[in-house]
Amino acid sequence: MTSDPSRADRTADLLLRTGARLTRMTSDVLSAQEVALTYRQYRILTRVHEAGASSIVELAGFASLTMPTLSESVSVLVRRGLVSRRANPDDRRHAFIELTPVGTTALQAAGAALRSHALTIIRDFGDDELDLLLSSLETVFARVTADIATDAPSDTD
Repeated sequence: MTSDPSRADRTADLLLRTGARLTRMTSDVLSAQEVALTYRQYRILTRVHEAGASSIVELAGFASLTMPTLSESVSVLVRRGLVSRRANPDDRRHAFIELTPVGTTALQAAGAALRSHALTIIRDFGDDELDLLLSSLETVFARVTADIATDAPSDTD
């Protein structure tokens, strides 16, 4: 920990404010896409893409959402044609959730738009600034990920 409490306080405050602004930017970018998405929908599509065909139970754990929230969100995505439910031959009570071609295209477009916006933020950074930022963000990301891993599912994102 730093020996300057005011520096630590300012850094913590800026970290939280930056997170809030990045969340706002992400929501704005996602809602402006041809296939508009909420942040939660984007996360679910990303998780299905990363994990492949998955049950609601698997996705709920992977996405850190409660079962009712995830089930409702998946139903909306099914109605919009972004994911589909496929019967599980081993357990008829649980279906597999898969991306549809429309869902894959929407996810790719949203990811490209988000990446483009992120790159505009750092476009004028030199190599040293990028190296420092990358190292710092990797550390912050690892610590936040570790904190989240110990928490219960959340419906706040």
